[in-house]
Amino acid sequence: MKASIKLIDPNTVVRVKPMCYSPQDKIEFTKQINELLEIKLIIQSKSPHMSPAFLVENEAGKRRGKKRMVVNYKKINEATIEDSHNLPNMQELLTLLRGKSIFSSFDCKSGFWQVLLDEQSQLLTAFTCPNG
Repeated sequence: MKASIKLIDPNTVVRVKPMCYSPQDKIEFTKQINELLEIKLIIQSKSPHMSPAFLVENEAGKRRGKKRMVVNYKKINEATIEDSHNLPNMQELLTLLRGKSIFSSFDCKSGFWQVLLDEQSQLLTAFTCPNG
């Protein structure tokens, strides 16, 4: 199953100008982009859409000495049809767990990479960085 992103107006092209990057960030981008290309999580694109990517540093990243790449999809989000789902009621969930003794938890590293997108939606998620 693949997720789908639908534009309010299918003829809309979202292009947000690229950001400026420090020399250190350019080096980090090259490293991260090459890793993502190598493991085939991203591909080079000729999409008409573009959203700017940038690097952020959170506490875990500071400890590891690594920044995290993020993409500002604000303009794409504004142009898409909302896909809203009701969240489950917390009390109902707790009631379902009552009396249970075995629990599991999962930590999906970089969970946003876990969602497959259909081909048309992949075009909408194109991003720009110092590498292009």
